[in-house]
Amino acid sequence: METAALPAYDAVLVYAPGGKRPPALLSLLRDLPRCPGHYKIAAGWEEGCLSLAVAAGERLLFANVFPAEEFVTAEYFIFATMKSLQLNPEVSTLHFRTPLGGEEEMSLCRYFKSVEAL
Repeated sequence: METAALPAYDAVLVYAPGGKRPPALLSLLRDLPRCPGHYKIAAGWEEGCLSLAVAAGERLLFANVFPAEEFVTAEYFIFATMKSLQLNPEVSTLHFRTPLGGEEEMSLCRYFKSVEAL
């Protein structure tokens, strides 16, 4: 097992060794404190995986990676997470670490207050 400290949230990410680079979730978690507002929602979708992290102030509420070959699957996991944390997308800004196509961004903008690049 490998670990990476996340001092902004007084947490440690534990992940399996291997691969050419650290997991995408690690980069997302390190960028999460840059999101403005009390509720910080950040995601990245690449190589068939959705990385998703949510924080409230300095408290990390959620961090996980989901298999999502199709963008509609990524959306499902985003909305399921929002529902489980009782967060309202209509008043939330979603920050995406990876570039989105116009169609994907428009799909998310129908539900979120705004979708911004991280």
